[in-house]
Amino acid sequence: MREDTGSVVLGWLTKIVLLLGVLGMLAFDGISLVRNEFTVADHANTAASAAADTYAHTHDVQQAYDAALALAITQSETIDPHSFTVRPTDGHVLLTLRREAQTLWLYRVGPLKKYLTQSALGEGGPSS
Repeated sequence: MREDTGSVVLGWLTKIVLLLGVLGMLAFDGISLVRNEFTVADHANTAASAAADTYAHTHDVQQAYDAALALAITQSETIDPHSFTVRPTDGHVLLTLRREAQTLWLYRVGPLKKYLTQSALGEGGPSS
């Protein structure tokens, strides 16, 4: 009779370890998505401000776009070129920045892939 108690404990321990592993992966992907949401919004504003500063010095829209894009590329992000606008009156820049979250398993599930790419509208004016 004592021989069976060891296998019961080992079975429950295995189930608990597997459950904690799955929950850990789900938590990692969830945290990654939330972190990405805040990061992309912050980087969008930073890229817009860099573009506005460049435009204030050069008055060239292409150089302003290149400045924002250079900042975005270092963070593995993209800027939608159609969303990039500069108001010539005050040099205020608007842009849309996109970033894909790094996950453990979410990128493997076809219907859920749409949640990986997050975008944010960035606004920035030239610093004085």
